[in-house]
Amino acid sequence: MVYRLITTGTFEEKIDDMIQGKKELADLTVGEGENFITELNNTQLKEILELR
Repeated sequence: MVYRLITTGTFEEKIDDMIQGKKELADLTVGEGENFITELNNTQLKEILELR
C-alpha cells in the first residue's frame, strides 16, 4: 500500500517558490543573445572589468 499525502504550505513548497523566483530573476538579467561575454578574450574581459 502506498499513501500519498498532499498538503499546502510545506517547507518544500516554500523552497520551490524561492527557486522559481531566482530562476525568473536570472532569466531577466541574462537573457538570450547576451552570451557574447563568453566569446571575449582575456584582454577584452580585463578592459571591461578594469577600474579607472
